[in-house]
Amino acid sequence: MTSTLDAKLSRDVQRVHDLIRLACDSAATEAEARTAAWAAVRLIHLRGLLVLAVAPQPAPPPPPPVDDGRYINAKFASACRVCGDTVYAGQPCWWRRSGGVEHLACHHSRRGST
Repeated sequence: MTSTLDAKLSRDVQRVHDLIRLACDSAATEAEARTAAWAAVRLIHLRGLLVLAVAPQPAPPPPPPVDDGRYINAKFASACRVCGDTVYAGQPCWWRRSGGVEHLACHHSRRGST
C-alpha cells in the first residue's frame, strides 16, 4: 500500500513539475501557459502538496586576475621580497602590485626553479 501511495505521490509531483515548466515556457501560448498554471495549482490544492522553492546558489566569484607584474625602474629604495637586500632607486627591478619588488636576478632565479 505504501509503495502505491509513493508511486501516486511521485507521479503527482512530476505532473506539477511538468505543468509549472509548461506555464513558464516562453514557447507556450498565453492560453496554454494559463491553463497549465491553473492545472498545477488545482493539483497542488487537491493533493495537499507543499511546494517549496529552492533558491539557486550564487556562482562563486571569479578568481582574481593573475598579476605577473612588470619590469620597472624603482622610484625609491625598497627591500627585495625574495632576498631582502636593498633595491635602490633607479635600479631595474620586477614589480608586482601588492607584492613588492624583486631584483631581476632574484626574479629570474625564482621563475626558473618553478
